[in-house]
Amino acid sequence: VSTNTNDIATLDGRVTTEVGTLNTRVTNEVSTLNTRVTNEVGTLNTRIDGVDTTIAGIDGRVTVNTNDIAALQNGLGNVSASAVIYDSAAKDTVTLQGVSGTKITNLKDATLDANSKDAVTGKQLHATNN
Repeated sequence: VSTNTNDIATLDGRVTTEVGTLNTRVTNEVSTLNTRVTNEVGTLNTRIDGVDTTIAGIDGRVTVNTNDIAALQNGLGNVSASAVIYDSAAKDTVTLQGVSGTKITNLKDATLDANSKDAVTGKQLHATNN
C-alpha cells in the first residue's frame, strides 16, 4: 500500500506539472494568436480605409464629370445635328454638305466697298447687272 501511495503521489505530481505546462503553452498560443489576429485586423482596416479613400476620390471625379457633361449640354442648348459648323478649330473654312449644293437664304445685303469681305446677295448682284 505504501508503495502504491508513493507511486500515486509521484504520478499526481507529474500530472500536475504537465497540466501546468499545458496551461502555459495554451495561454501562450492563445496570446500569440490574439496578437496575430489583432495585427491582421489592423492591416485590413488600413486597407479598407485606403479603399474608402479611393472610392471617395472616384466619386468626386464622377461628380465633376457629371457636372462637366451637364455644363456641356447646357452650353450646346438645342444645337441640332444639322447645324453648320467650321471644318476645323482654325475656323477658316465651312463646307456645306448639300448633295446638290446648298442654298443659303435670308441674308443681309453686303457692304459694297473696296475693303468689304461680305458675300453679295442675289438682290445686289441683280442690281449691278441692270
